[in-house]
Amino acid sequence: MDMKAELSKLKKKYTSREKDSVKHEYGPGEYLAIRLDGVRFTHKYSRKEFITEFMNTMISDTVFEVYQVLFNKHEKDLKNLVLCVVQVNDEVTFILNKGDNKYDRRILKILSIINGLMSSWSTNIVLERQRKNTTLKTKIEYYDARPIILSDTEDITNYVKYRYLVAKKHALAKTLKFNNVKITPPIWENISRSKKMVAERKLEAEFHKIENTFTLYVPAKDYSLNHIILTESCVNNLLKKLIVDSNKQKCTSSSNIPQIKELIERRMLSV
Repeated sequence: MDMKAELSKLKKKYTSREKDSVKHEYGPGEYLAIRLDGVRFTHKYSRKEFITEFMNTMISDTVFEVYQVLFNKHEKDLKNLVLCVVQVNDEVTFILNKGDNKYDRRILKILSIINGLMSSWSTNIVLERQRKNTTLKTKIEYYDARPIILSDTEDITNYVKYRYLVAKKHALAKTLKFNNVKITPPIWENISRSKKMVAERKLEAEFHKIENTFTLYVPAKDYSLNHIILTESCVNNLLKKLIVDSNKQKCTSSSNIPQIKELIERRMLSV
């Protein structure tokens, strides 16, 4: 399928699904995704490479801290509450496992908890670094958030693919823009065409530098997260297996909270 047509089809499907997902609770057989966007992150942090190392590291560290809080909040089958996390640009999506959890599957409660944790941890990281670098003027960081209900692992795979294609579209366009190539909206929206233009101008390395920040986080057995780079090859050939395998992941019976607390404190000291 043509990438532009595929993206258009997925956009129509999941934009409509987001509107239908604004309800109080989701069913025990459904998965809940919370998608967060950093408010004005691109405006504040964007440079020629589009995704700066500071912004990407800040968000990645924040994802780790939030995951530690959410770990082991599932009530049955020793499942990890978090199925996976997707980070593309300044956008983060937490996809939660189906079944009962300690938040009673209450969508607005879960959304507000994750959004609050993401915003507070990102702000904390910025403030810590600002003490060492006075050129950083931002004092707070925050995200907007929205829920989307997903039905099964196939649906999750398609949704992650959709977010990847949206991010890829913007990354290709930004690669051209930051190299002084004027592009019109039809080119911006056409992944195949903008990809060709990037190749013709030998800008693939700059594009891949952005793409290599697209990350899928999958829970590991040691209370941490495995990092997998989301590339076109990964999305088309490996993504579904990663999600299916994560769905089978079990937590150990001991919560090991002291270890989690120690990991968080150690990471804060290294900021």
